[in-house]
Amino acid sequence: MDIHGFAKYKKKIKMPVTSKIATAADKDKVFAMIDANGDKILEKNELMAFASAIRSDVEETYKKMMTDLDFNGDGQVDHGEWMRFWEGKACS
Repeated sequence: MDIHGFAKYKKKIKMPVTSKIATAADKDKVFAMIDANGDKILEKNELMAFASAIRSDVEETYKKMMTDLDFNGDGQVDHGEWMRFWEGKACS
């Protein structure tokens, strides 16, 4: 069941950074879809819902996302951290 509408982004997320998700607008769209309450912060419940839409190993996917995205270690991902992650991917 795809209650948050993430299924349509499943393929985009798995694409290389040079693909369609490489644009800032696409990064913002994906962030906004994950950010269910619209507060510009991705909390655990939102990231877990997203992880369940894109992978079967939800807990492991969530932990990997936090390792990759939570730069300041506060247990959530703000928009700046999200963009910083994608900028780092584009440079690597």
